[in-house]
Amino acid sequence: MPLKTSYFNSGIFKNNIKRFWLITFSYTFFMFLLIIGYLNSAIERINRIDDYEVLIYIGKSIFNTNDIMVIFLGFYPLVTALAMFSYMHFQKNTAMIHSLPVSRSTLFVTNYLSGLFVVSFPLIFNSAILIAFEIIAGIPNSSYAWMWFGINLVLTFLLYNFAVFAGMFTGHL
Repeated sequence: MPLKTSYFNSGIFKNNIKRFWLITFSYTFFMFLLIIGYLNSAIERINRIDDYEVLIYIGKSIFNTNDIMVIFLGFYPLVTALAMFSYMHFQKNTAMIHSLPVSRSTLFVTNYLSGLFVVSFPLIFNSAILIAFEIIAGIPNSSYAWMWFGINLVLTFLLYNFAVFAGMFTGHL
């Protein structure tokens, strides 16, 4: 009979979410402000002009957002990786965490997945708002919102993976 060992511990996952909820909240809040700014400008343009090509341009203009989103995409994955694996930077914390009846691989996978959830939830939440607005507002091609979501999710995933890799490979972030 094969051994059924899980590489995921729901208790550690819930604890990480409870400990680092502020990262998720702040990222969601600041991205929400960015999305609301875009939606306000889009509503102004929609009310002024009824031209079909201008409506398509409004959908494309999500890519022309200010440089704050670039800072968010670089800052929050790094902070999340630092937070999820912060116990590794202190000898007493490391000894305590590794004395738990959980294997190191389970601990790594659970911390990795909880960090990925913390950093990707704000993108999913705000993208749902953006996509719903574009459908309700009647913007002809809502695929631009999906592209914005996909590009930001891939960049977040890559930067988070890079930060976790650097932290695991060198022991420092």
